[in-house]
Amino acid sequence: MEPPLSEADRLPPPSPVRYDPSVETLHPQEAEIGASILDSMRKVREKTFEDYGHAVRSVHAKSHGVLKGKLHVPPDLLRFWPRGSSRGQARIRSS
Repeated sequence: MEPPLSEADRLPPPSPVRYDPSVETLHPQEAEIGASILDSMRKVREKTFEDYGHAVRSVHAKSHGVLKGKLHVPPDLLRFWPRGSSRGQARIRSS
């Protein structure tokens, strides 16, 4: 189990980080994993077309995880926040 993050590690950087290849670490098998995912998606698409005879959404939304938490918008970012309060409940569905 990894140690908890420090307060500094939980805060966003003071300014956006410009993309540069040096900030990304690719998995050694990135290309193979991506190709496998695309192949699986292609097979599902082809089977769906075979079954329906036209384009339809080939999969349905599934929840793999649901998180509940608290949201705090730092004062310097409130101008980007459409709500009046800087605190609120957060619910996140991952699929």
